[in-house]
Amino acid sequence: MECSARQTCSQCLLQPACGWCDDGSDTGLGVCREGALSGSLQRSDNATVCPAASWYFADCPECVCNGHSTCIAVPSVCSNCTGNTGGLQCETCAAGYWGSPLLGAHCEQCFCNNHGQYECNQTDGHCTCTTVGVVGDTCSRCSDNYIGNPVSGTCFQPILSGFIYTTTIAENYNKANYACTSLKTGLDVTFQLRCNGAAWFNLTWMDDLHEEEVLFSQTCSGGIFKAKFSRYDYNFAENNFTFLLYIHSDNTRITLTITFYQSSPLDIALFFATFLGCFLALLVVAALSWKTKEKYDAYRRRQIRCIEMEKMASRPKVDILLLFEPNELDADADAQSVSHIDLIPVCQLRSDPQAPPNRIVPVVVEPLVDHQSGVITTFIQLPTGGVPYTSYDQVGLAIGSALVTVTTMLKDEDVSVKDANKANKKETRA
Repeated sequence: MECSARQTCSQCLLQPACGWCDDGSDTGLGVCREGALSGSLQRSDNATVCPAASWYFADCPECVCNGHSTCIAVPSVCSNCTGNTGGLQCETCAAGYWGSPLLGAHCEQCFCNNHGQYECNQTDGHCTCTTVGVVGDTCSRCSDNYIGNPVSGTCFQPILSGFIYTTTIAENYNKANYACTSLKTGLDVTFQLRCNGAAWFNLTWMDDLHEEEVLFSQTCSGGIFKAKFSRYDYNFAENNFTFLLYIHSDNTRITLTITFYQSSPLDIALFFATFLGCFLALLVVAALSWKTKEKYDAYRRRQIRCIEMEKMASRPKVDILLLFEPNELDADADAQSVSHIDLIPVCQLRSDPQAPPNRIVPVVVEPLVDHQSGVITTFIQLPTGGVPYTSYDQVGLAIGSALVTVTTMLKDEDVSVKDANKANKKETRA
């Protein structure tokens, strides 16, 4: 490396055959040139030779302030460094500035668009952004999924109405901003903020026709803040109406829960109209259900009737022995009295000859589905016309059916049998 590339005296003396030529201002400024202990070298006729009093080949001058100050009292200590520099020899930039102050160069102020730390990287001037969603070397861009302009304002995280947002602000951030624009017309808006630490928030609103206006500006210390805004005071869904929420913390980790949701006060007329509509709909559904049930029950009855008819048609044939009682009439009975003789049921032949002869004994009993009623079938002896038996050219026997209660019929049969048994016992004793 050539001697002229060395910027300070200490760097110059580290290079062999290089020495420092002080400019005589007592600020530490000079030039690194080729030379030896005896003095600087002259490479051309036009080159100047460093004066012997200003030539330093083995040691540097006692006062080296890089052109930003002079040494007072203590020869090796610079006082009141200028040009936004600092250090014992004004060799570094002051806080909030960056660059290389060597050889009289100036330090530039850190520029982070009010979204970074006060101090930036003193070598390249890159900022450490402290606003959530702001990025870039100078905090001049919004990150993905954020809106806004950090150069003229800030970046906002969009949030939707009706959702709960839980976010955490890390220790290296002290600001976070949110914007809610997805609002509907005709509904009130409720804002709710919960924080688990000390923070300060600022809630504002704006639209295309109004400048930004502050609604609330206060602290949130581990509690819940809730506010409601009437639809009659604001046009929420017109002219790009937007709620803006600014959160500030003291570089401490904090968790926030943010909610914007819309609701409408209870409308009595709408409530009763809705209730009546639901009630009528319920009645319609109930009526349709009842009609459907009736049709289904009718269908089931037809099915059961068909099954019963199939069973009756497929029942086996049996032989039944019948006992015909003679029609005993008085010899003096006239024709008119004969015509009013009741039908005489034909009794099935029973093993007990003492059974009541005129009691209806069914030949067949067909129980119905409920097992409480049934259809009985019996034989009936028709009137004989005053003679003991029907003549050969007349019909004397008929088949009759009736719907009866099965339990009552069985109970009557049991009673009749008991009465017959009692009568038999009395005759036996007699």
